[in-house]
Amino acid sequence: MRIVGKRKQRQITFHVDPELFHHGCLFNDNIHRLPTGNQLLMAKGVYRYHNHEAANQHWEEMIIKSICHAEQNK
Repeated sequence: MRIVGKRKQRQITFHVDPELFHHGCLFNDNIHRLPTGNQLLMAKGVYRYHNHEAANQHWEEMIIKSICHAEQNK
């Protein structure tokens, strides 16, 4: 096994650590800065697929559709 990076595994605690909370907020903000961060053009609901490949294909199509939609609205 190869270990890359130096991030330590954090324990799950009942009380929030302010530093970790701050990092979580920064991660959330960065996600929303992505072209598809504010919207994903996939209707809410339960989807059933015949296999994993079909589910992955549908997910990829929705991501591509969201990115194209975001680019058109710039």
